[in-house]
Amino acid sequence: MIKLIDILKEIAYPLKKVEEQYDELEDELLSVTYKFSSKGEDYDVEFYSDAVGSFELAFGLSKNFTAALDTDQMTGEGDAANILQTVCEAVNKFFEEYDDQIEELEIVGTDEKRKRVYKAYMPKYIRPEYMDRIAIK
Repeated sequence: MIKLIDILKEIAYPLKKVEEQYDELEDELLSVTYKFSSKGEDYDVEFYSDAVGSFELAFGLSKNFTAALDTDQMTGEGDAANILQTVCEAVNKFFEEYDDQIEELEIVGTDEKRKRVYKAYMPKYIRPEYMDRIAIK
């Protein structure tokens, strides 16, 4: 029998971890960045620490030559579900690899519509064992 979760996993784009930063003195994880491509556009998924064990998630079009992610850009390609699934897969990979260093992860939508979408769909794609440490706002 085919399960919905198996179908959802098939639509995620391949992810590649491209950066990992540590505080060298304290040996604390500061940030991790994953990258994926969708219909000719490159996206970054960044996890960054604002306090020991506390992380925030940001994702959007890759920085390329700018200093910040474009988190407000809409895909415009009818690809939002695949992109959201891929971001959730990045969350799962982040927890798989750094679980012992993560006390909490905060995911904040940049507008009301995105906040509603994230709250409705992200818990379906992120593994249940991680959800007690994730706040979707």
